[in-house]
Parts: sequence; structure tokens; C-alpha cells
Amino acid sequence: MSTATVIEQPVDARIVASAPRAEPVRALLRYETGDPYAVRMAFPADATLEGTDLAWAFARELLTAGLDRPALAS
Repeated sequence: MSTATVIEQPVDARIVASAPRAEPVRALLRYETGDPYAVRMAFPADATLEGTDLAWAFARELLTAGLDRPALAS
């Protein structure tokens, strides 16, 4: 039986509420080998309108595409 590997990396991000305003926030990127095609980005409660922790999941390919240019989700 194998266990999933988890990689987490704190990152500095910006929340764009309304252009041109962007609030800096500390977030956490997370990758799990159990879900190899996804990356999750977690935001702390104090960075969300709801006041609760929030996590987004998106395709790893979207993150890779966004390294060179703005990536559009289809």
C-alpha cells in the first residue's frame, strides 16, 4: 500500500476585488500525488469575504500555462 505524497508551498498572491485594486494575501499552493492533474490554492479566512478558509482547485496545466502568459479557463 502506497501513501500519497503532498507538496505545499506558501506563496504571495493578490486578490483582485475590483480593478485596479489588488489586495496582497498569503496563500498556500498544494499538490497531491493522489490527484496528479490538479493543484489547490488555499486562502486564509481573513482574506475571504465570508471569513472562512477557502480553497480553489484547478488543472495543473492551467498553472503551467499561466507562467508565460495570462491563462484562460475554458
